Amino acid sequence: MLTKGIYENPEFRWKHAHDLSEMPISPEQQTIVYDPHHKRDSAFVKVWARASYPDAREVHVGMSGHKTAIRLQEVGKLKDLVLDVLEGRDVPPSIDGFPEGSAKIFISSLRTALADKDMVAARQAAAALVQSAPTPVGLQISLKTAITLRDKDLAQDIVDAVINSGLQEDDRAKSVLALGRKFGVTPGMDAMRN
Repeated sequence: MLTKGIYENPEFRWKHAHDLSEMPISPEQQTIVYDPHHKRDSAFVKVWARASYPDAREVHVGMSGHKTAIRLQEVGKLKDLVLDVLEGRDVPPSIDGFPEGSAKIFISSLRTALADKDMVAARQAAAALVQSAPTPVGLQISLKTAITLRDKDLAQDIVDAVINSGLQEDDRAKSVLALGRKFGVTPGMDAMRN
């Protein structure tokens, strides 16, 4: 059982007047909605919320940061989630907090796969990220994944995407090209002709 007062660890400090377990409990199942990649919120869920409500269901909204409800409202998904919870319907284990096809959806999927150590899903997410509207940040994350997986073909696709998308003057894109060279890949001849 958690004690009242302060929970401390090297990074976070929370003060609570009561244990969550002392709060009135709804007859309905509790639902915890948060970004599992947000370090502070994840620690709070693990230490406080999960310990007090072990039967709660979780809904992950990757890359929403600390403002998960605002992110869901911005993409028009908050109302449906709240209604599903209040009306006792099933809720999904995760919700994309970005418009369909957004590169951030693939980045979120990639981070989740890496956190789960699912390298097949990580490769698929990295490849999908390269095929979506590539961004310098997305390409950088994808290349680091390709290097982790020791996947030269994926790395080649990423380096080529920098050139094909016309991003080669962006500083992050330049770092992708430099990192690609260190890994032994350079833009292919097809990419240079475009």
